[in-house]
Amino acid sequence: MKSSLTLWNSVAIAIAIALLTSLLPGFAAQGRTAYLLLINESSSMNLLFHDPGARRYRIARLFIERLHQGDLIQLLEFASEVQPLLPDWTTVSDQNRSRLQALLAPRQLDRRGSPRLMDALGQALATFDALPLRVDKRVVVLLSDGEPGRRSSGELYRLLQEFARQQIPIHTFALTSFEAPLLGEISTRTLAHAYRASGDFNLVALAVSRIIEESTVISPPASQEGTLSKIAGQLLKQLRWQVQLAERLSYDRAVKVSARLLLGAEALAPMAAAPDGWQVALDEAQVSFDGQLTEMRYNPTDRSYHADLGRRDPGSHRLRIEAHGRLIQGDYLFPFSLIAERQLTISAPPRPVPVPTPAPALPPPPTAQTASRVLHLPTIAQTPSRQLPLQAETAQTDLPPAAPGLPWRELLGGLLLVIALPYGLHQVREWRRGRELRPEQRFLTQGAKLTVGRDPESDLRIADRRRVARRHFSLAHQEERPDRLKVRDEGGGVYLKRRGQRLRRVSVQAEVLSGEEILIGHQEEGEHYCFRVIVQQDRYGLELLEKPDPSGVWSWIGWLVIALAGATTWLYLV
Repeated sequence: MKSSLTLWNSVAIAIAIALLTSLLPGFAAQGRTAYLLLINESSSMNLLFHDPGARRYRIARLFIERLHQGDLIQLLEFASEVQPLLPDWTTVSDQNRSRLQALLAPRQLDRRGSPRLMDALGQALATFDALPLRVDKRVVVLLSDGEPGRRSSGELYRLLQEFARQQIPIHTFALTSFEAPLLGEISTRTLAHAYRASGDFNLVALAVSRIIEESTVISPPASQEGTLSKIAGQLLKQLRWQVQLAERLSYDRAVKVSARLLLGAEALAPMAAAPDGWQVALDEAQVSFDGQLTEMRYNPTDRSYHADLGRRDPGSHRLRIEAHGRLIQGDYLFPFSLIAERQLTISAPPRPVPVPTPAPALPPPPTAQTASRVLHLPTIAQTPSRQLPLQAETAQTDLPPAAPGLPWRELLGGLLLVIALPYGLHQVREWRRGRELRPEQRFLTQGAKLTVGRDPESDLRIADRRRVARRHFSLAHQEERPDRLKVRDEGGGVYLKRRGQRLRRVSVQAEVLSGEEILIGHQEEGEHYCFRVIVQQDRYGLELLEKPDPSGVWSWIGWLVIALAGATTWLYLV
């Protein structure tokens, strides 16, 4: 009897809720959002300046903690392969949050190749197609270091265009200390946000909350849905960018962009009131110059947004101004994106116009006044001529007379001498400079940077064309960590030898301590320069430990040039 009463009570409560829902047209419901987290698990994430602390798992767990109940989530890991962490889409609830967070634990990274970002994005589209329930919004969150791996620009842009067509934003978190232009391009093309996750984690947490807030869809009541959407559409039609640029853009002047967000004819502040109780909130304004993003700053004096893009190369460029914001009416949010594009032409420097050289003026002909000053020289007949006696007979020959020819030996010898001798002297000078470096020699500085290479402007110049690049590497002082230096590969190849570790190559830059060794040159041939890092209280620098045989600098090309110069000199003189 008790169970039947309980059953009837449940049926009565369900009927009452249904009746109340139908009788209350002002009841609003929260929509359902599907979140897909793409996590990079390739070997590049284990580098020193990328994600050594596995912050990507911490960000993913924070997303799971703050998602609303009823939202759907799926986790995809990608390296050389793409693998889902969940068998299917999972509905977020308070009961399974801890179980989902437990899946995000550090694991062995895949070292079998570069990250397959395009495969991961294609798998994301296929995963959205397999959604079991209807959702109001689909969102992708990409946690990566920005390494592109093997990709085709055309195929990647086609994938991003499909995401933009289906209105699926790809928010990116760059887990690296360097710039990640690829992640910024992905977010720009899908009208999403790009964040750097290597700084303060409180800012990262704010970014997570912002993404969830913008992705949450609150459905207005049925009686007001059409009216609110219609009014929001009318307001969006009145919003536009008013872009101000200089009339003439030159290569020697900085490109400065100024833009105002207008609602009708009125310039809006980042938070401004609109008619009928609406509000316009502008969350972000940025300008893209040939794909390079720059944040625009608001000036309350003239209610405009400004950006200084610096000097740019001459030619045709693409300028794109974007605004991401919300239309607010009470508790309802309508996200919007406003875009303005321009094609700019930056003038090139003027070419010098050749000035014709005037012909020299001829002297005037003698006149009657100047004819009396003409000197009358004696004729040749008045001076006896000296003539050599001719031979009585001349030898006859059947050969034709020899034509006058060019002195080819002298010309060739002079040309080779002009080319070869300066090069040989240059080799001698470079060889002598290479002998000036001695082991246990120290090179210390108090500046912010120490550069090493063949460039004459380098702080430590090494005249070795075979093993040293023009700008090989540099050491930089860190104020926040004075006991460490930052070594950066400038293009010549740098190897780092730590205590108790194997020799490894520096990809872009790395931190070094005092006493560690830096090697440059041909490691496979055993011809290299070895330096010890020195960090003192007020100075830092390098100590030369090993260097190759200076005879190696004197290559066989130098001997050939000297021999050629000697043979040329003999031909020219003899």
